[in-house]
Amino acid sequence: MSSRLARALGVVALMLAAVGSAQPLTKPVIVVYTGEDEAFAAMLASLIEADGRMESEVEVAASREAVILASALPQTQCIVVYADNERELEGLEPRLLSFFERGGGLVGMKEACYVPSAGSLATMAFPTYANASVKESNPNSEKARREYVKYDDAEITSGLPDQFPLPSMGQYFLGDVAGNYLGMAGTGSVPFRDQQTGSPLVLTQQNSNGGRSVAFPGIWVLSLSRVKTYYGNLVTDENFVKMFTNSVLWASEGARTQSRIGEDLSSLDELRRREEEFPAEMELASSRRRANRSMVLVGLWAIGLATCGLVVKKLILPSRGHPA
Repeated sequence: MSSRLARALGVVALMLAAVGSAQPLTKPVIVVYTGEDEAFAAMLASLIEADGRMESEVEVAASREAVILASALPQTQCIVVYADNERELEGLEPRLLSFFERGGGLVGMKEACYVPSAGSLATMAFPTYANASVKESNPNSEKARREYVKYDDAEITSGLPDQFPLPSMGQYFLGDVAGNYLGMAGTGSVPFRDQQTGSPLVLTQQNSNGGRSVAFPGIWVLSLSRVKTYYGNLVTDENFVKMFTNSVLWASEGARTQSRIGEDLSSLDELRRREEEFPAEMELASSRRRANRSMVLVGLWAIGLATCGLVVKKLILPSRGHPA
């Protein structure tokens, strides 16, 4: 077994013990993944653990493999995903979408809500359809924040003011080529909108199987402790703490807990088979993204040739026929 897979198995050791012994866990599990920066995941996990309303076990996923394993296990109740870039999501799209469709809870932040990085996660699980962004270039500026304005009353808005700011480098939204917000494209509800753009800063939905999701396309923070957008400043903001824990609680109370908790995978052999498939699946996801980029480059190249041909036809050739 590779060291990465061994590490992934270590993160979900509590769940694997139940599979191996054929004894279901008495508590569901919430998994938190923040890409390569486990410190942020640990901070978010501590907020969930400190909330007296939730009795779930909370695990920090140290790798994408750990998230994939967790999504396959019946004890997993909710998965929280914050990604800084597309690479941190590779291989997760089909697994998380399947988990959500089977009644699981998802909470997604930043890149998980952006179509070019997350694909169908950002249209089906987190229906932001976000293809544009607004970004603050100075992470220490007073402007590096988003102003949350309550739009719909919901369980997630409970205990929160009608308007409050949170530190952020920017947000993702559905926009036109000029970067203007186009309006809602999905079927979710919007508890909070951005004061500046009017676009969703919090978006929720529930599918027919009871799966619940919460999207935070405006949570965009950094690991640098000396700037205002440091994620340590975010997790100490009482409004964020309330909004985040409300969201995890709501997402975790979907149908999966009632219908799936206590079920076991058929055997450890099945788990090992899944484990062996992960590298191939992740490589396939990478290949597809590389192919998509190649198609875009070919398209741009073709447009460039067509433009050059038009210039030659309209400008250069006529000038040759009319000497000065």
